[in-house]
Amino acid sequence: MSTSHVPVIEKILGEIGLQAAIELFKAEKIDEKIAVTLNDGELIRLGVATIGDRARFRQLCRQHGSDPVAQVQGREGQGTSSGLQTRAYRERALLFNSRGSRRSQSLPANAAKKKEKKRTWTTTFVCLADRLAVKVPSSSEKQILQKAGHGIKRIKFEADNDEKAVLETITSSEVNSETCQTMGFPKLKECGGFELMNCIANCRNLSTLDCAWSAKSLKANIGGQSRIYLRPIQKDLCTEPLTEETPCEIKEKCNVCGQDVLVRNLRTHVYMRFEAEIIHSGSESEEGLPSSYQVDPLPRPEESSSSASANPGASSTADWKFKTLTYKMSQKNPLKVSFLKS
Repeated sequence: MSTSHVPVIEKILGEIGLQAAIELFKAEKIDEKIAVTLNDGELIRLGVATIGDRARFRQLCRQHGSDPVAQVQGREGQGTSSGLQTRAYRERALLFNSRGSRRSQSLPANAAKKKEKKRTWTTTFVCLADRLAVKVPSSSEKQILQKAGHGIKRIKFEADNDEKAVLETITSSEVNSETCQTMGFPKLKECGGFELMNCIANCRNLSTLDCAWSAKSLKANIGGQSRIYLRPIQKDLCTEPLTEETPCEIKEKCNVCGQDVLVRNLRTHVYMRFEAEIIHSGSESEEGLPSSYQVDPLPRPEESSSSASANPGASSTADWKFKTLTYKMSQKNPLKVSFLKS
């Protein structure tokens, strides 16, 4: 780099009272053209610490860089090394301001401006199916509503949404890509109108919201944590499940026969296997049992028919068989009996 540019930097730094930084600029071989491209962090590292000094420094560098006389003097001093100086200038500019230069080249001017983020408000809605509902649905009712596509949903509004925009959002049929469910309650369009309700404090009774349906008004009236209940007016909503429930397909090994059985059928399977084992070993006599295992025989169901007629909850034939099965198995394997009783 030509030494004719060094006095210009010295003059600029001297004008703003930063003579101590001259040696750093000389060591880095920075002239007024390169100095314009430096960011605040680089200037602070080179000794231009305050905001005012940096502003004055950049202004003076631009003035000297655009001076025709200085440009002519620079061109006269370049000679045959102009190509090397140009390449060095570009490399240094990329080094000190690579992020800003890349961003300015890749983005249009209007896209560089940060978009203003709109304020939003999210609240919880519960869609009821009964047009005469006056209380908060129970747990079982919530499950039915949820399977039918109603139930509980979190819906987001823009803070400046008016009543029309709020209505369209609540009844939106747009599908959420993450949950594969509608973002609103589209079936409310078919019920002949609906009303907004909330739950009275410390009570399950519902009351109608007496306010505008704009996002600002709703937020002011229900707060941030309350739920809004949607009740149809003219027609009840269908509560049939949208999709059939898939039964559980998990299997577990039976400790009696060693087969893999569906968990939903395992208990019945275990009972049947125990009964089959008892029937298979039914020919064995019980007279050889030790005295400690002797118990009074269980009464046959026909012997206790009179007590059964008096008490509808009396033991049936199946109960008698099960008790007999449990007693016989206790003589062979108490662990199996404890599992059966559980």
